[in-house]
Amino acid sequence: MEISDSTKVLCIRLFLFSIYVLAGAATFQAIERQEQVREIERIRITREEILTKYNITQNDAQRWSKTFLSTSLGNDDFLEWNFGNSFLFAMIVLTTIGKISENTCT
Repeated sequence: MEISDSTKVLCIRLFLFSIYVLAGAATFQAIERQEQVREIERIRITREEILTKYNITQNDAQRWSKTFLSTSLGNDDFLEWNFGNSFLFAMIVLTTIGKISENTCT
């Protein structure tokens, strides 16, 4: 069974789009991850300063974090810019740009 030319073109386009999205995801992750690591460190330092200044115990701080859930307070090692989230962001950017271009051209 022979594959039609349109099917070959579609396969090539899908392959190139996938490579483009993977490269974009890797780029977003590399750019944003460093800033997020610095932000996590700033939050950790600020939290330690607050705990020291107001004489809050570690147990009370943990209870606070569990009561008022926040990724910045509850889990210091949480990185939002993992590869999966970066991939999703790249897909959204590419599909949104395509949709905007389509709407403005007509």
